[in-house]
Amino acid sequence: MRVLDRYILAETLKPLGLALGVVLVALLLERLLRLLDLLSNKGGPFVLVLRMIANLVPHYMGMALPAALFIAVFAVASRLSARSEIDAAYAMGVGLGRVMAPLIVFALLLTVLSLALFGWLQPHSRYAYRAILHLVTSAAWNATLEPGRFIGDDTLTLTASAIDAENAELRGVFLDQRDGRRGTTTTARLGRVQRSADGEHVVLALVDGIQIRTGPEAGDPSVLRFDALDVVLDIGGAAPPFRLRGEGERELTLGELWSRLREGDADRPGVRAEFHARLVRAFSLVVLPFVAAPFGLAAKRTRQASGLVAALIVLLIYHHVLQFGQSLAELGHIPAAPALWVPFGAFTSFAVVLFRRVARQPGNNPLDAVLDALEATWRRLAAHRDTAARSVDVP
Repeated sequence: MRVLDRYILAETLKPLGLALGVVLVALLLERLLRLLDLLSNKGGPFVLVLRMIANLVPHYMGMALPAALFIAVFAVASRLSARSEIDAAYAMGVGLGRVMAPLIVFALLLTVLSLALFGWLQPHSRYAYRAILHLVTSAAWNATLEPGRFIGDDTLTLTASAIDAENAELRGVFLDQRDGRRGTTTTARLGRVQRSADGEHVVLALVDGIQIRTGPEAGDPSVLRFDALDVVLDIGGAAPPFRLRGEGERELTLGELWSRLREGDADRPGVRAEFHARLVRAFSLVVLPFVAAPFGLAAKRTRQASGLVAALIVLLIYHHVLQFGQSLAELGHIPAAPALWVPFGAFTSFAVVLFRRVARQPGNNPLDAVLDALEATWRRLAAHRDTAARSVDVP
């Protein structure tokens, strides 16, 4: 049986890795484009985008992992059915439960991983993402800069003839910096306000200008003509300190949520809803193989697409029911426990009944009729579309 277990796991890891990678890339790419647009307007190095994307990976991993596991189990079951390998296992006296046993154990391991992901990693990464976003979007100092007005202190003076606040651009820049008896005077045609790579300072990226340096000695003055020059500013431009983690329930770990429930925050419906929602979503991974396997066995060679679509519709409905229940619980309309655990119990019951039915009667999968009806409906729609297209082509 160890050979069978290794074979099943090997067949599962391939589609799991592929599905996980595709879903993660798709989700992160959409957010990456939005972050690049944000930084192009606010100014800042590309490394900040990479840091924000890295902190988004746990969030999107939590969304992609259930779908990837579901698709992987579906693909394995469908492949075993298409190759008649499941029939060979039945002939040898190996039931469906034994064939799927390594996948169920694997789902248990993923559940433990999800508990760590939902319970600890996601809250910290979500806070880190928001902290970096705060650095990018916070530039309180430039609100005080007006065209032709000098700002600064004893060591720095800055002014610009024109300001484009939306794009954080300055035109006709004059900058004077003093350090004891040394001084640097810089003029530039354009300047752009950016963040430093660590996000802690404001950098003025100057274009097409002249810099004059003076010192205490007679021979110290020097003139530098430049096409591009970055100057770090220290005029209160660093973003104000970000708030502490834990302002919202989503930034609290599972342990912190449990502590707040015990310490008297139980009256806050959002705390209860978040706590139960994380547990339900983690434990749902154990249930997914019991639904995906029957759908995969019912999806023969000619109807794999319809089988996968039907299976994903079931998963999507379950996901939205959980979201709806969590929203109702957060608003205080219904208690959090029944709002989330009742849908979980219904989904688990459906999965167990379906799996046991298929395991006991391998040749009588109740999903066959569902997929046959879907196939027939799609064929009628395709025929109707072709008929309509031909009628339009006729002069």
